[in-house]
Amino acid sequence: MAHDLATMKKEWKELFSSMDQDQSGTITVMELYKFIMQVSKIDDEDPNVNWDDVRSIFKNMDKDGDKNIEWEEFFGAVTAKMNDKNWRTLLEKSIKREKDDKMTEEEVKMFFNSIDRDFSGEITKKEAMRACRRRSVLGKL
Repeated sequence: MAHDLATMKKEWKELFSSMDQDQSGTITVMELYKFIMQVSKIDDEDPNVNWDDVRSIFKNMDKDGDKNIEWEEFFGAVTAKMNDKNWRTLLEKSIKREKDDKMTEEEVKMFFNSIDRDFSGEITKKEAMRACRRRSVLGKL
């Protein structure tokens, strides 16, 4: 874990950014819920995340009551809980998930080239649809 305040702040800022799906600079209750679901899936194929628990966590972090968690609110809440084993486990799982989910530049190129059938350097709608069907993505959209 972080050895100094700057490193710790950077790690938590990365976690905050990964939770902030729309990159608005704030976290909504739904973004928090989705994040907790993702992290819970690391250990459990079918996680049971209680909506009321998520709302309670959110309310405790949303100090100004504006229905958004800003970075300062988030960092203040998590640093106050640094000795809590559950919080530390959540951070460690999230960092592991982020590292495991990242693709190398070479992997991205290979993936792109597998979709770009005509090698034009651009993915057409037809190519994208074919790729989605191949990967059974359309049913999930």
